[in-house]
Amino acid sequence: MSGGSSLSLACAGIEAYIKVVDIEKQNNIRINVIRPALVTESMEIWGIYAPNSVSATDTAKVYQKVMELEESAVMVDVPVSLASIEN
Repeated sequence: MSGGSSLSLACAGIEAYIKVVDIEKQNNIRINVIRPALVTESMEIWGIYAPNSVSATDTAKVYQKVMELEESAVMVDVPVSLASIEN
């Protein structure tokens, strides 16, 4: 995939930043990362076939779950988290 290395670098930087902010945090702030999947509805609009995409509704379920976490510096993959919600 063209540009994949740049995307990987940006994502790794965000995750490293979250870990450091969590160490330095004040006032009990929670900070977490959600690693989204391709959203089915967006792929359909763009005419892109994406068999591993996740619906917007299911993606929202994962975001809600993360908002309810007590932990901080959690890295959540939407497809993996969705599987645990459904089971």
